Amino acid sequence: MRRLVAIALALSLMVVALGSGCSPQPSAGPSSGSPGEGTPIRGGTLRFGVHRDVVALDPHIYYGATSASLQGNVYDGLVRYTPNGKIEGALAESWDNPDEKTWVFRLRSGVKFHNGNPLTSDDVVFSLKRIMDPAVGATRGALLRNQIMSVERVDDLTVKITMRKPDATFLNVLAGPDTYIVDKEWAESGVDLRKQTNGTGPFMLVEFEPQVKYVLRRNPNYWETGKPYLDEVVLVPIQDDKTRINALRNGELDLAEYIPWHEAPAFKNDPFRLYSGYETFNSVRLNVSRPPLDNRKVRQALNYIIDREEICKIAFGGEAKPITSGWILEDSWAFNTELKGYWKKDHDKARRLLAEAGFSDPSMVELNFESANVPVHLDTAQVILQQLQAFGLKVNFKVIDIPVMMEKRSTGDYQMMMDGHSLPWPDPDAYAQFFHSREGAMYARATQFSNPTLDALLEQGRSTLEPAERKKIYAQAERIILDEAPWIFVLWRPQSEASSARVHGFTHFGGGAGYYSTAYLERIWAEK
Repeated sequence: MRRLVAIALALSLMVVALGSGCSPQPSAGPSSGSPGEGTPIRGGTLRFGVHRDVVALDPHIYYGATSASLQGNVYDGLVRYTPNGKIEGALAESWDNPDEKTWVFRLRSGVKFHNGNPLTSDDVVFSLKRIMDPAVGATRGALLRNQIMSVERVDDLTVKITMRKPDATFLNVLAGPDTYIVDKEWAESGVDLRKQTNGTGPFMLVEFEPQVKYVLRRNPNYWETGKPYLDEVVLVPIQDDKTRINALRNGELDLAEYIPWHEAPAFKNDPFRLYSGYETFNSVRLNVSRPPLDNRKVRQALNYIIDREEICKIAFGGEAKPITSGWILEDSWAFNTELKGYWKKDHDKARRLLAEAGFSDPSMVELNFESANVPVHLDTAQVILQQLQAFGLKVNFKVIDIPVMMEKRSTGDYQMMMDGHSLPWPDPDAYAQFFHSREGAMYARATQFSNPTLDALLEQGRSTLEPAERKKIYAQAERIILDEAPWIFVLWRPQSEASSARVHGFTHFGGGAGYYSTAYLERIWAEK
């Protein structure tokens, strides 16, 4: 707390120097240079500094961004995202919809898993059914059980999926993490998918030492001709920002993620490259099953107490963007301009809401607030803590480590918890992954959050194919989410990676798909 208070004035002066306001324009690509120019050179090792350790390896369970980066380079899905956020074929070379509830996928011929087994439709059927098996606890399990009626083998390279309803977002789900295809024979042999891997991806995990390194070696049988360019990628977990940044500066790393906002300007020019986007958000999870947060008016009051502009300035030097409504990005076809500005600092309104909830004095409200010990969470949390306490609330604060935070996400064992996320796919259907009472593995199920009207709207939005009608449906859904205030919606934070200028081919994905940028390292090459 003292560290944040002490530097607040210095940061506010820096904001003046950088430019006023809290709404920088997002960048969908590198800030300098043109990665990918020239003829790619084959070979070499890329040392990639990641900001946390890999939690586990099961490709059907979300363990956080670093685990997803490793999984995405070892496994493939039926489809994948392009750097501009569009969908293209991966293991499926083509697909069609003979009717609104049927998908037929045709697999690439000659694809092999890392152990040499050929990819067939049996592997796809097995993988999707494994995800749908409640006993597995797959992140997308409830979603796919709600979406899919049947998965059938047509022939060795053709799979037919019959949906319960028309589905406008199914390809997004298949392109997202946690729906990768695994080798049926291998998976049924008794291996532990949390500790071993066998994908069809561009790299093979050949060695790892937790908290030290994860060695990915080039897959010589990769289905995409000519890729990957690199012989090897070594993921090096370095949680401390300063240590990770210095390792990139002095050449110990070639690529690093989670570049702090105040370090980013130093990497915009040679001998470095900077890549940035705004698709990651910081919010405070509120456990709606624990008093006093079981009262909607208390949750709403918290959203009116905080000053998002001040948080952006102090925690991110003005390089973050306040969330003034929900999570639909302003450049999205589904953005509702009428909701812009819904959340703003309004202490009079907050006091009225608390009084209506039975708290005539803010000091009557006592809360327990937790944050992970990483700066992108902790700096934001400390400013929010200061604001809530200054308003008069009694807030107890505790710092936890990343594994504990990950566990609490799934168990709901918290009252208030600082968190950061990227949307699982660039579509408003992503709301269901947080707030649908059955599908919300990232939040709702753990905290018993439920709104039947919201569930129905989210399902209707998914099964409606016309974009204009979908926009109307999600406008209604978003109004309910804002009224329920299940989280304190805070800010979009700059998400940046940086590399040595000798690294080419890396792109921070646009179109809301920035989350996937580090899951496609087969495109990268490096000068000798």
